[in-house]
Amino acid sequence: MANTWKWTPDSKLCFVTTGATAPFTALIEAVLHPSVLHTLAENGYTHLLVQYGSAKDVYEKAAIAGQAHFDQTGTTAGLIVDGIDFNKDGLQAQFSLVRQSKGLVISHAGT
Repeated sequence: MANTWKWTPDSKLCFVTTGATAPFTALIEAVLHPSVLHTLAENGYTHLLVQYGSAKDVYEKAAIAGQAHFDQTGTTAGLIVDGIDFNKDGLQAQFSLVRQSKGLVISHAGT
Protein backbone atom coordinates (compact mmCIF):
# COMPACT_ATOMS: atom_id res chain seq x y z
CA MET A 1 0.00 0.00 0.00
CA ALA A 2 1.65 3.24 1.15
CA ASN A 3 5.19 2.00 0.49
CA THR A 4 4.41 1.75 -3.25
CA TRP A 5 2.52 5.06 -3.41
CA LYS A 6 5.40 7.53 -3.86
CA TRP A 7 4.09 9.29 -0.74
CA THR A 8 5.40 12.86 -0.29
CA PRO A 9 4.68 15.66 2.20
CA ASP A 10 2.25 17.08 -0.39
CA SER A 11 0.26 13.85 -0.72
CA LYS A 12 -3.42 13.97 0.16
CA LEU A 13 -5.47 10.82 0.84
CA CYS A 14 -9.15 10.09 0.45
CA PHE A 15 -9.93 6.85 2.28
CA VAL A 16 -13.22 5.06 1.65
CA THR A 17 -14.25 2.48 4.23
CA THR A 18 -17.10 0.10 3.52
CA GLY A 19 -17.14 -1.83 6.79
CA ALA A 20 -16.86 -5.50 7.57
CA THR A 21 -20.25 -7.13 7.15
CA ALA A 22 -21.79 -5.69 3.98
CA PRO A 23 -19.88 -4.84 0.81
CA PHE A 24 -21.70 -1.53 0.04
CA THR A 25 -21.09 -2.00 -3.67
CA ALA A 26 -22.93 1.20 -4.63
CA LEU A 27 -20.45 3.22 -2.53
CA ILE A 28 -17.49 1.47 -4.14
CA GLU A 29 -18.86 2.11 -7.63
CA ALA A 30 -19.74 5.71 -6.80
CA VAL A 31 -16.29 6.73 -5.51
CA LEU A 32 -14.63 5.13 -8.55
CA HIS A 33 -16.90 6.93 -11.01
CA PRO A 34 -14.89 9.21 -13.34
CA SER A 35 -16.69 12.35 -12.10
CA VAL A 36 -15.69 11.62 -8.48
CA LEU A 37 -12.12 10.73 -9.46
CA HIS A 38 -11.87 13.95 -11.44
CA THR A 39 -13.26 15.98 -8.52
CA LEU A 40 -10.78 14.41 -6.10
CA ALA A 41 -7.84 15.18 -8.40
CA GLU A 42 -9.13 18.69 -9.02
CA ASN A 43 -9.17 19.30 -5.26
CA GLY A 44 -5.58 18.22 -4.70
CA TYR A 45 -6.09 14.59 -3.74
CA THR A 46 -3.18 12.43 -4.85
CA HIS A 47 -4.37 9.07 -3.47
CA LEU A 48 -7.68 7.22 -3.21
CA LEU A 49 -7.79 4.10 -1.07
CA VAL A 50 -10.95 2.00 -1.16
CA GLN A 51 -11.62 -0.71 1.42
CA TYR A 52 -13.64 -3.11 -0.71
CA GLY A 53 -14.13 -5.98 1.77
CA SER A 54 -15.84 -8.93 0.12
CA ALA A 55 -16.56 -6.94 -3.07
CA LYS A 56 -13.11 -7.11 -4.67
CA ASP A 57 -14.68 -7.97 -8.03
CA VAL A 58 -16.83 -4.81 -7.92
CA TYR A 59 -13.79 -2.72 -6.93
CA GLU A 60 -11.63 -4.13 -9.72
CA LYS A 61 -14.31 -3.63 -12.39
CA ALA A 62 -15.01 -0.04 -11.32
CA ALA A 63 -11.31 0.79 -10.93
CA ILE A 64 -10.57 -0.50 -14.44
CA ALA A 65 -13.43 1.61 -15.85
CA GLY A 66 -12.16 4.67 -13.98
CA GLN A 67 -8.61 4.10 -15.21
CA ALA A 68 -9.87 3.75 -18.79
CA HIS A 69 -11.46 7.19 -18.41
CA PHE A 70 -8.12 8.58 -17.16
CA ASP A 71 -6.31 7.09 -20.13
CA GLN A 72 -8.77 8.68 -22.58
CA THR A 73 -8.96 12.13 -21.01
CA GLY A 74 -5.67 12.48 -19.15
CA THR A 75 -7.48 14.67 -16.63
CA THR A 76 -6.60 12.82 -13.42
CA ALA A 77 -3.39 11.03 -14.33
CA GLY A 78 -1.80 11.99 -10.99
CA LEU A 79 -4.39 10.25 -8.79
CA ILE A 80 -3.20 6.91 -7.43
CA VAL A 81 -6.11 4.51 -6.83
CA ASP A 82 -5.65 1.47 -4.62
CA GLY A 83 -7.87 -1.00 -2.78
CA ILE A 84 -7.64 -3.15 0.32
CA ASP A 85 -9.66 -5.97 1.83
CA PHE A 86 -11.17 -5.78 5.31
CA ASN A 87 -8.46 -5.81 7.98
CA LYS A 88 -9.52 -7.46 11.24
CA ASP A 89 -6.68 -5.61 13.02
CA GLY A 90 -8.27 -2.25 12.30
CA LEU A 91 -7.66 0.79 10.15
CA GLN A 92 -5.29 2.81 12.34
CA ALA A 93 -2.60 3.07 9.64
CA GLN A 94 -5.11 4.35 7.07
CA PHE A 95 -6.66 6.87 9.46
CA SER A 96 -3.18 8.06 10.42
CA LEU A 97 -2.34 8.73 6.75
CA VAL A 98 -5.60 10.65 6.32
CA ARG A 99 -4.82 12.81 9.36
CA GLN A 100 -1.22 13.33 8.27
CA SER A 101 -2.30 14.45 4.79
CA LYS A 102 -5.27 16.54 5.96
CA GLY A 103 -7.36 14.26 3.80
CA LEU A 104 -10.84 12.86 3.83
CA VAL A 105 -12.62 9.74 5.06
CA ILE A 106 -15.78 8.58 3.29
CA SER A 107 -17.72 5.96 5.20
CA HIS A 108 -20.93 4.02 4.84
CA ALA A 109 -23.69 4.88 7.26
CA GLY A 110 -24.17 1.32 8.43
CA THR A 111 -26.79 -1.23 7.47
